Amino acid sequence: MSDLFARKHFERGRQFELQDRIDDAVKSYEICCSMQPRFHDPYYALARIQAGRNKFDAALDLLDQALDIVDSPPIREWRAYVNGRLRRYDDALADYDAVIEAGEVQARVNQGRMLLALRRYDEAEAVLKLCEEPSAQVLLDSLPRYREFMSIERLDDARAVRYLFATSLVLGTWGDGGLALRNSRYLLLTHRHIALTLGRLLALIEARGWTFDAVVGEGPRHGPVAAALSTLLGAPHGDAGPGSRVLLASSVLHTVEEARAARAPWRLRGCTVMHFALGLIAPREPSTDEPAIVGHIGR
Repeated sequence: MSDLFARKHFERGRQFELQDRIDDAVKSYEICCSMQPRFHDPYYALARIQAGRNKFDAALDLLDQALDIVDSPPIREWRAYVNGRLRRYDDALADYDAVIEAGEVQARVNQGRMLLALRRYDEAEAVLKLCEEPSAQVLLDSLPRYREFMSIERLDDARAVRYLFATSLVLGTWGDGGLALRNSRYLLLTHRHIALTLGRLLALIEARGWTFDAVVGEGPRHGPVAAALSTLLGAPHGDAGPGSRVLLASSVLHTVEEARAARAPWRLRGCTVMHFALGLIAPREPSTDEPAIVGHIGR
């Protein structure tokens, strides 16, 4: 009898959800779940909504309850997604493995993502090569950067995402050391941000053994950054001829197009250019059309 009443609340919640009355749907599903029904539907339905609202801990508990009633590949796939968002990558991978074993091969892309998160790059490469989805090729294209960058960086950081899926290596700082947006017109680069970002660049240059024939960058915005790097690296600040290896220094670049335009004259001269910027405002999604920039991405 209790399941009969629970079913009525579930059906009411489903009608609310179909009408896009999500708050009402949640209330009905919650009432249904509180009656501890012996069917999985309300737990699964409520879990999907909670996951969509980024309430992942609540969603995980509901998915566990649903799977206690029925072992279903769709529910396992949702639990894998939620575990991934909670950075419980081993648990997520176990669910994706089970889903694929049950015949849901489209889950291989997400299986590959979890292997990348676990830094199991060879396994990830093997899995992604079995996928036909375009997103798998994007991950395969970024795999060399995963191998290079992710051993020391956080996977979920915006700087890492920009580097993995675009062409910009981001060396800027996190938290209080980053760029501070004071109002709609000005970006404040704190002294700490500048010092840490330049320090990371110098460490990278030393680790890679890079040398430059000149540091270039002019004008009231970019000239001081170029002059500082010229002093720090002991390289001339100024002009560079064809065949030179130059470090192009910028302060804040306001668009990807501005970054590309700053680099263009030196490329036309036949120089090999590394472009460093203290900041790049890049509001759009990462793209491989971006120029290669070493610096901080974000507002």
